[in-house]
Amino acid sequence: MTLAVVTPPETAARAIVLRESVTAQWSAEIVDCAAPIDWAKVGITVQRQLGDPAGRWRLRADRYVGVAELGSPSARVKLRIDPKIEADLFLLADWAYGRIRGVADIDSLPAHIDVLRREPAACLLGWYLDALEAFVTRWLRRDFQLRSDVLIGRVRGHVLLPEYVTRHVAAGRPHHVPCQYLEASRDTLPNRILRRALHETARVIPTVGVPEARRQLHATVGRIEPFLSGVTNQPATPGDFKRIQLGRAQRHYEPILRKSQAVLSGLFFSQQFGEHAQRAFLWVASILFQEALRGILSSWDGATLDTARGRATLIDADGQRRYSSKVDPDYVLRGPHGTFVLDAKWKNVLVAREPAASDDDATAEIPVAGTRIKISRSDVYQAVSYSHHEKYRPCETGLVFPVVLGAGEQLPAPLHVTGFGRPVSILFVDVGTEAREHYAAFFDSIAACWTHAQ
Repeated sequence: MTLAVVTPPETAARAIVLRESVTAQWSAEIVDCAAPIDWAKVGITVQRQLGDPAGRWRLRADRYVGVAELGSPSARVKLRIDPKIEADLFLLADWAYGRIRGVADIDSLPAHIDVLRREPAACLLGWYLDALEAFVTRWLRRDFQLRSDVLIGRVRGHVLLPEYVTRHVAAGRPHHVPCQYLEASRDTLPNRILRRALHETARVIPTVGVPEARRQLHATVGRIEPFLSGVTNQPATPGDFKRIQLGRAQRHYEPILRKSQAVLSGLFFSQQFGEHAQRAFLWVASILFQEALRGILSSWDGATLDTARGRATLIDADGQRRYSSKVDPDYVLRGPHGTFVLDAKWKNVLVAREPAASDDDATAEIPVAGTRIKISRSDVYQAVSYSHHEKYRPCETGLVFPVVLGAGEQLPAPLHVTGFGRPVSILFVDVGTEAREHYAAFFDSIAACWTHAQ
C-alpha cells in the first residue's frame, strides 16, 4: 500500500485531492466536514490510526475518479480524485460516450469546477447540452417585451400618434396604425443567449473525434432546438450579459447562463476546482477504460466486435442441466485470421516505483512506459480458459493494459506468456493526451500477435 502524507496549504482549505488506489492522510478539521455516509457514497474508505497524536484520517479511493462536493451547505468539502495514472479522462469518456451513463449519479452530488479546458470533448459538450435540455423542458419562460409595429386595420396597446399622422395619414394610409405594446414572448435576451450557445455547441460537435459521440450529440441538439425555435439566433456580446436583469421569477436562469457564457467564450469544463456549479462527475475508472477500449476497437477496420457470448453449463450424472452462466470476456474480435479474445486490465496498472518487484510468485510486476503492470496468475488462467471454450476456439487471447506516452514516444511492444500451447499476449494502449498518435500502432500490435500465432 502506498501512503502519501498531505499537508494542505491554507488556500486549499476544505479541498481534498486524492489519487486512485493511493492512501493519503488529511486533517480531521477537513475530513469531519462530511459525514461517514458521504465518504462511503463516493467509494472512499476513511480510517484513523490508533495512537496518531495529530488525529489525522487516512483516506483511500478505490472506486471513482472525478470531482464532487460533500458535506452540508455551511461546511462543504471539495473533492477531486485523480486516476492512478495520468490518463486523459475526457478522451476516454469520448470513446465511451453513449456506451455507459457517463458519470455516476450519486444522490445528485454537486461540484464547482473551472472552465480552463479549450478543447471540446463529447462528455463536456454533453454535460452542457444535458443541462440545457433539462432547463428548456422545465424552466424556459416567456417575458413581456415592448414591441413597436405597424398594424393593419387594428389597434393594440397605444398608438404612436405623431408617426401615425405624419407618415401614414398624410400618405393616404389611415388604416396603417403604428402601435407600441407589450407582448409575452420567448424571444428574450436570456433565451437569445441560450439559443446562441446551442448554435455554437452544434458548430463544434464535428470536431469531436468519435463518430458515435458526434451522432448522439447532434441528436441532443435536435431535441432542444424546437423549444428555442421562436428565439432569435444572433451573436452574443459581453455587454449582453451585463444588460441581463433577472427578476425573482427568472432567477433560475443564472446557473445555465453562467455555463452558456463559458461555452460562448470558447471555454469548456475541466477537472479543476472553480466557480461554476455542475453536477458531480464521478466515473468508475475500470469501467470507463473498458468501455473506452471497446469504442477504440470498434473503430478498427481490421476486425469486428462480436457481442455473442458463450455459456458454461453444469450438468449432473443424468445429463440434466443444473446451472448455467455466461462466459463473458471483455472483447471478442472476429477477423480474417480467426478469433482474438481480449480482456481490459485497468485495475492491474499502477504508478511506477523503484524497484519494481513481484509481491509473490502469483503476480509478476513489470515496469512499462513509466508505469508498472501486474500480470496475475489468475488473469492468465482466465485468458487460457477462454481459448478452450467451444464458442471461441480456436482463438488467440490477450490482456490489454493502459499506459501513458508522451509525444514522440513509441508504444511498447507486446509481451507473451508461454507454456499453455497458444501464447497469451500482453498488449498496451495509450490513454494519455497523445493517445490518438498511437492507435495505429496499437492495432498493428494486435494484428502482429494475431498473425504470429498462426
